Amino acid sequence: MPKILAGKYQLMQTLGRGASCKVKIANKLSTGEIVAIKIILNSVDEKLEEIFMNEVSAMDILKHKNVINYIEYGTGEIVKSEDKIVKKVKKVNFIVLELAQEGEMFDVISQTGSFNEPMARYFFN
Repeated sequence: MPKILAGKYQLMQTLGRGASCKVKIANKLSTGEIVAIKIILNSVDEKLEEIFMNEVSAMDILKHKNVINYIEYGTGEIVKSEDKIVKKVKKVNFIVLELAQEGEMFDVISQTGSFNEPMARYFFN
């Protein structure tokens, strides 16, 4: 049963989850591009809404070739359908991100320990 977000993304496997969100791999239906999508349940909690917008603002400012960039954000519905019959609709906030195909820097650092200065410059210059 495919899940479609905002009529644009087919949601696939879950990469991770936190207290208020999930991160899923998704396929952009119009281009076939594979992305990561952070999905936050839509709530009436103003604090969560503020945290969401702060995260989007920070990502908008922080642009670097070695940092995952956001592609878009918004509010939409996740639709589950089977044989063209809509089964369930859930309203969410979401942030579409580039997918780190090779994994996270955290995984490298947890295996190797901290970087010396030349290695750190290689990744963060």
